[in-house]
Amino acid sequence: MGSKYKLTEFIKKIVNDNCLDYESFFDVFAGTGIVGSAFNKENIKVIVNDLLLSNFYSYNVWFSNEDFRLSKIVEIIYYYNSLILVEDNYFSLNFSNTYFSKNVCRKIGFIRE
Repeated sequence: MGSKYKLTEFIKKIVNDNCLDYESFFDVFAGTGIVGSAFNKENIKVIVNDLLLSNFYSYNVWFSNEDFRLSKIVEIIYYYNSLILVEDNYFSLNFSNTYFSKNVCRKIGFIRE
């Protein structure tokens, strides 16, 4: 549980020291995909796994080769940033004022739902 960002260089060293000429990397508990991203190179097939559907969508964005329109992404960000939500949801009820404010948690919950 939690971010593996600070462990990424350590994990890369262990893999590179012990796995010669590897062609794939399996991030079994990928979470946000930070470790898989560190191995995402042209000659390495990255396989990510997680139970959360929201992470599945993130993996498709970060690891796919599909084209995208930056203007569409900016449009979506402006839309979500403009929302004023007053109803609580699972995310705001359980995670408000931890890493994010209640209002930001409402938006995260709204997007997740």
